[in-house]
Amino acid sequence: YDKVIKLLQEIIEISDRLTLKKALIAAHIKKEEYEIVDEVISDFESKMELENWLDLCLYTGTRLLIEKKDSLAKPYLNRILEKSIPEDHKFLLAQAHYYSEDYKESEILLEELVLKNPKNIEYNVLLAISYQKNGNKVRAEETLGALENLRANFQYGTVDYAFGQYYATIDDEDNVRK
Repeated sequence: YDKVIKLLQEIIEISDRLTLKKALIAAHIKKEEYEIVDEVISDFESKMELENWLDLCLYTGTRLLIEKKDSLAKPYLNRILEKSIPEDHKFLLAQAHYYSEDYKESEILLEELVLKNPKNIEYNVLLAISYQKNGNKVRAEETLGALENLRANFQYGTVDYAFGQYYATIDDEDNVRK
């Protein structure tokens, strides 16, 4: 990872591409250089547009959750929750609540988002999971039905992946593989 980090640091000096910054964060996380991750995020805050910086915080938080570093992920998710989020970036806020396991708040935000864009698969699956986590199994099933109706040509497994995500989250191993 050292060569990758060095190369990315050089490229980031001349490019402001978010994907490169995410790759740099991922490399530092893989090397377990958590203090450096925090320094990089803090440094980028003053150099990036707010929505990109918030996206980078969400990415960092979710990468740390994947690595089972929940306590390290929380501060990055909290940075999102503490900011005033523009209306057109409300999904970032919903995701921060979702990944912070504040399913009540994620449900409220995702309901608004689904009302505005009912064909968004990602909104629907996170809403279904939020319903399930909040004990509203009927609404979760209804949302899964709506998700099923979103199948279309050339989605390349997007709906199937969403169902897998739902069933994995609720620990239904039998349905994860269907």
